[in-house]
Amino acid sequence: MNALSAIRRYMAGTSRARLPYSPARHRAMATRAYWAVNAFYIVNLFFAYQAMYMLMDAYGIPNRPQPAIDPLWPVFFCNSANLPSVANGLALFYMASSLLAVLWPHRRIARGLVFISMLEIIALQYSFGVLNQKEHWWLWSAFVFVFLPSASYITMLQSRSLRQHYLDIFSFAQGLMLLFYFLTGFWKLYYGILMLAQYNGLGIFSPNALPYLVAGRMANGHVSPFLSPYLIANPSLGTPLYLLVAYIELSSLIIWFRPSLHRLWGVMLIAFHIGTWLLMSIPFYLQPPLLAILFLHSPFVPAHTSCRLMILQVPGVAPVLRMWQYLSKNLSDHSK
Repeated sequence: MNALSAIRRYMAGTSRARLPYSPARHRAMATRAYWAVNAFYIVNLFFAYQAMYMLMDAYGIPNRPQPAIDPLWPVFFCNSANLPSVANGLALFYMASSLLAVLWPHRRIARGLVFISMLEIIALQYSFGVLNQKEHWWLWSAFVFVFLPSASYITMLQSRSLRQHYLDIFSFAQGLMLLFYFLTGFWKLYYGILMLAQYNGLGIFSPNALPYLVAGRMANGHVSPFLSPYLIANPSLGTPLYLLVAYIELSSLIIWFRPSLHRLWGVMLIAFHIGTWLLMSIPFYLQPPLLAILFLHSPFVPAHTSCRLMILQVPGVAPVLRMWQYLSKNLSDHSK
């Protein structure tokens, strides 16, 4: 327990004092979380409409040659013969459940139907030999939100236990997203070290790794990203950008314990996805709204946070400053 407490204190950074319980502040935090979840299902309704249009247009037209399908387990019942009816049915199911969740976001059954229909839609979409993970983050958030209490807004505000339950589930959704970013940063670091140690391949520590990746994306994907010519013409910018992205991702899990940095990291992660689109034409269109909901609108951000405290909370800043002060003090003592 002492070791876990020490880890938690380290992860919390310089701001470790917990504020005393305040019913008004607790209700305000629960209110922000409640409206953030409502925003999630409103945005999801637009994605459901888009998915319905795309599925019906691609696979829902009868008497048209259908592609060969290798169904994933959630859509094991689908085959080339019944593909149009399955595609149309799942599209309507996703749209209807999304509308129910917008109207009754406090009902667990509505949130559960959204998760199930989304799982079916994504499974059908990737049953044709191509697998992508862009929708998985939204899917996992929908799964976590199923476990929110099934209680109306007024009922939740009147019960401390329901408010805390709501905040705990919302915090878990935040932590899960940050864990995903941490893992992507970890594998960047792992393979960067491996390539540097073995054969000096294109890892995050290679001087021209990012320009090479961008050029490969342009050649293989037949795309012309907006900023790619500028990066290729100035390859020296690639290494600091790549290392900055790895640092932001690796530090993400620590940010879960530092609410004062939720908005800052949310902005930086959104900027990362926008940069990925501008440099490589890879559209992570679901992640920016999810990051805005979970972190820009985070209920755990303190009402008043000084810029100095935020700077000290940034992972790595406080140890560097302490080391600088230690070295400065030693040098001044030796010079006397």
